[in-house]
Amino acid sequence: MPPALPALDAVAALAALRGPGFAHVPRAFAPADIATLTASVMAEYDRLEVLIANEGVDRAAAGLPPGTRYQPAAASLGLDAIPGWRDLLGIVPATLWRLAPELLGGECAIDVDISWARRQYPPHLRRAGQAPHMLHQDGAYGATFAPGSTLMPMLVFWIPLTEAGIERPGIECILEPQPELVPLAALADAAAEVRWPTAKRLRPSMAPGGVLLIAGPHLHRTHVTADMTGIRTSLEVRVVPLPLSPRLAGHTTMTLPG
Repeated sequence: MPPALPALDAVAALAALRGPGFAHVPRAFAPADIATLTASVMAEYDRLEVLIANEGVDRAAAGLPPGTRYQPAAASLGLDAIPGWRDLLGIVPATLWRLAPELLGGECAIDVDISWARRQYPPHLRRAGQAPHMLHQDGAYGATFAPGSTLMPMLVFWIPLTEAGIERPGIECILEPQPELVPLAALADAAAEVRWPTAKRLRPSMAPGGVLLIAGPHLHRTHVTADMTGIRTSLEVRVVPLPLSPRLAGHTTMTLPG
């Protein structure tokens, strides 16, 4: 059996982020708040699905409002495509936002350009061109992987809006801390299986209302099997230190709520 995911409060979560690099905070949202957040995101996906059904993926993306970010391969909508998104982020408890400057070492902000609403599908429901996310570190964003490349400090708030990990795709986590940038060759399936056997990885079951906090160095990927039957919808909100890394030059930021 894979290891179980411990449920942590905000204080214990910070220690976990500094160790293995991830932390689960269950029941972080009041039921009414997570319902509001979910309704707003689902309404945008419902609208997008109608466009795709009538126009096809490419034409639907072209028909979205100007400035809307959409990635068909990952079924991802830019966070700022969700009406009232700034207010919706205020639903996240302030105790969790305060973990970011403690972990990242000072002033930080939400990077809007790399924050998303996302969907993942079991194999039989995927459209052509869609795929699960492979093993990666979020802190590798923008890295060249040339000698001397480094990880970028980051904290990701991964917020499931549906069940995730049993009937719907979830996340698979590597338990060992990875303080350095892992070379791409080591992330290939065969090499990764030798170094981090699948049987020893964590594949948590999560419910709406919980938050999985992921530090930039942490290795993870989409967990999905052919037996899964439903679509998972989630939010990924990325917090980065200020001033911005040159790898994020020109990105839009938002001050942390609270």
